[in-house]
Order: sequence, then C-alpha cells, then structure tokens
Amino acid sequence: STRKESSAASDVYKRQALLASKAQAVMAKTEQAYYQPLLDADQIRQARAQNEIIPRGMEKVVPISWAAAPEPVLSMLENASGYKLDYQNQRPPIPQDVYLTTNPPKTIKQLIDSIEQQSVGYIKDIIITDTYDAQLITVVYEQF
Repeated sequence: STRKESSAASDVYKRQALLASKAQAVMAKTEQAYYQPLLDADQIRQARAQNEIIPRGMEKVVPISWAAAPEPVLSMLENASGYKLDYQNQRPPIPQDVYLTTNPPKTIKQLIDSIEQQSVGYIKDIIITDTYDAQLITVVYEQF
C-alpha cells in the first residue's frame, strides 16, 4: 500500500515538474518576444537589402570541397578574396568540422556564411569588413 502511495506521489511530482518547466518555457518565450524590437516595413526592407549586399571581392565563385576544421579553408578564402584574416578570442581546443561541397558552385560570401552557420558553438561570428582602407574577415571564436 505504501509503495502504491509513494509511486502515486512520485507521479504527481513528475507531472508538476513537467508543468513547471513548460510554464517557464512559455514565460521565457513571452519575455523574449516582448523585448524584441518591432520593425516597420521600411526597416524590414533595409535589413533585407543589407543582407543581400555582397562585399567587394566576395562575389567570386570558388570550387571548394571541404570536410575538416574551418581555419584552413578560411585561409584559402582569404587568399582567393584578397582580404586579410583576423582571429579574435582564443581558439577552442577541439575544432568543429565544416562541410562544403562544389555542387552547386558558391561565392566566397556564401561559403563564409555556410562556415558560420555550421560552426555554432565554436565560431561566434564571422564579420566581413569592406571599407576604403581595410578589407578584413574577422573570425570571433566563442569564449570558453
């Protein structure tokens, strides 16, 4: 009898914990949505246009097939684009492999975007700077 009661109480606690975690998830999503800025139509158009801009030298199509750490392929893209490569923060001890294919052919910008998307948790950001006096690819590693 006490085992049944103990099991029933355990089930109740499990359900309560599950409900509490779901409620916390809903609260977090609600808070996140509340603090996101509301963009008007012009701001949305401007953000889309900026996303579609390809920096000078990044429009070249480079046939690279790769399945390994991102640093050597980034170095190849540095040479192909004429940009200088710069690293920020300390490189994490275990590299994260990236996978690039030649089909379909991709521009340097598309390859860099693909590397950034595949390196979540390893590379925080890849920033392409194209100014009058500097053409730079900045790789920002995650802090660990």
